[in-house]
Amino acid sequence: MAVLGHTGFIGRSIVRAIASDGGHIQPVSAPRIRELAQPDPSESVRSWSLAHAGAVTRLSRRLEGADVVVNAAGVARPGGSDREELEGANAILVGVVSRAAREAGVRRIVHVSTAAVQGRCDPLDETATYDATTPYARSKMLGEVIILDRAVRTPDEVAVYRPTSVQGIDRSITKTLVWLAGNRLVPLFGPGEQPVPTALVDNVGAAVSHLVTTVRCPPVALHPWEGLTTRGLLEAFGARHFVHLPLPAARIADRIFSRGGSQLPRLEALSRRLELLAFGQELNAVALAQCGYTAPTGTDGYRLLAESIRGGG
Repeated sequence: MAVLGHTGFIGRSIVRAIASDGGHIQPVSAPRIRELAQPDPSESVRSWSLAHAGAVTRLSRRLEGADVVVNAAGVARPGGSDREELEGANAILVGVVSRAAREAGVRRIVHVSTAAVQGRCDPLDETATYDATTPYARSKMLGEVIILDRAVRTPDEVAVYRPTSVQGIDRSITKTLVWLAGNRLVPLFGPGEQPVPTALVDNVGAAVSHLVTTVRCPPVALHPWEGLTTRGLLEAFGARHFVHLPLPAARIADRIFSRGGSQLPRLEALSRRLELLAFGQELNAVALAQCGYTAPTGTDGYRLLAESIRGGG
């Protein structure tokens, strides 16, 4: 199988998982696209493909012989504001890869998106309901629309995978949470029993590997809840003593950040993280479970991750 974005944070975990499952990996470099998406994003794919026919042909040749293509390529900058960079890499590229895969005779494409396309929707689910609140989330949403609407040529089987907030040793948000959990008193809004949509990067890789091989190919698969509440996540990262803060205070802070975030994507991304820690978010994720997927790593994986970060590993 061919994997685009194999050197990225999530891409590396996908490669490890596929190799562990005995799959043969064909790493493929994705073309660089920097361009605003048109109102009809599929038209952007067609115009770029026409203007860069040679690049599309070369990509298609690299994909020949692959039964499945995993697209983990893109720009992962939740606080980014460069729309040309984001929409080129996270939207137009999706359609270009899909077209090239179809021309190469690929049977299935698994596209790695993000749960951020649904923003503040509660619960997060596996529908085409969107609430993209940042340029990054909007670019990922456009990528989904392009491939799910099949307005461009696609392989016969299409699966869009939406990981939730991914935790790993290379993530700044993970390091921040581990630092927060290491304080003598850790702030916690309310009782902290709200489910938090988070995922270990190794579980994300395993989910994609499962979508590569499963007989039943769901059109959209949201990463399932890994069983952690806001309090449970902080405890897994090492928190022992909490100072409980009233939820109304979190709502006031969230409204302030949200208003500023409408103009500043980085502030909006910070607002979303505060909101998730304060209020959590329900998930209605069934597709992967119905396909037989179970996360290989449980809560102990979060503990080991925190220990590795604190140890400088």
